[in-house]
Amino acid sequence: MIGFACHASPTSLLHQRATPRLHRRRTRRHTVTSCTKLNSRFVDLSTGVQIEVITGTPPNAATNKPPLLFVHGSFHGAWCWHLYQQYFAALGYVTYAVSLRGAGKSSTGNSEGKVYLHEVLDDLDAVYDALCTVPPVVVGHSTGGLLVQQWAARSAANAAKFAAAVLCCSKPPSRFNAMTWRITRRYGVGFAWRMAMGFIQNRFATDLDLCREVFFTAKDGPGYAEEYEGDEKLLEYMHKFGTMSRLAVDLKSTQVPISHPGILNGRTLVVGGEYDRTVDVGTLKQTAEFYGGEELVLPTPHDIMLCSQWRLSADAIADWLDEKFPSTQGMPFSTVTQIEH
Repeated sequence: MIGFACHASPTSLLHQRATPRLHRRRTRRHTVTSCTKLNSRFVDLSTGVQIEVITGTPPNAATNKPPLLFVHGSFHGAWCWHLYQQYFAALGYVTYAVSLRGAGKSSTGNSEGKVYLHEVLDDLDAVYDALCTVPPVVVGHSTGGLLVQQWAARSAANAAKFAAAVLCCSKPPSRFNAMTWRITRRYGVGFAWRMAMGFIQNRFATDLDLCREVFFTAKDGPGYAEEYEGDEKLLEYMHKFGTMSRLAVDLKSTQVPISHPGILNGRTLVVGGEYDRTVDVGTLKQTAEFYGGEELVLPTPHDIMLCSQWRLSADAIADWLDEKFPSTQGMPFSTVTQIEH
């Protein structure tokens, strides 16, 4: 994923509750009658870079629903959205998940070691032009959420590219100093150091305990399920962290404070995890207030789209989309019966 993360040391800290604003809306469950096949292809850019795009197209796509465009964070790729893509495609949404330059199966182009903000945004502009005929709802996770914010703020022309935005466990629109200080104070300097080394040296690809601390639920944590967050599943993800993350986004280049919410004002949902050791509740509140959006804190870790309780966030986002785009309502609600892990 493109982004940072933090791991809490003592197990007791993993269960320390923040002051959550939990999702308490409708408890609707969307019926899935079959699994949507996800297809991977490449978008060839004029720069020579090939960007991987995983597409979920339901058999009976609802033309009155905006498409969803997913942007991952550090060490992840388009692959990390597979649960969300099947879920939302089953509701009639066309979904696109992109692997940023040097991530997933995307090529690195001429970049070596790092990719800079302007390169990422140029790539997103080109992918948008190749894929989208109508403005999508853009969903970003962690540093991917910050990239979404920077992309929307880049120019007035980009305003027409967004129907709305969903920021999942996202870095804030300002610098990270306050967030980093709060996390360090809560979890300790040792934790902050391990987190930093994890990102600098990509220890998430080799250290199972660190990977779990930073991204996933403790085995004795709330909602933990072996099928989603067992050691075998995490080792599968760690392999991808190591082999499918060849470039890191230069974080200094992303540290350009956004001065105005622009097109995202009042059109943004901020979703985060109560047990996230990377992006704290204070950061979620700050981001939601900046964009005049709604903030939802759920009992989940940082990898909100892969964890055992991923359905909590998926349901919350689906409800919010129904409210923002009323014409999207009308699907039957029951229980999701088939979602591939």
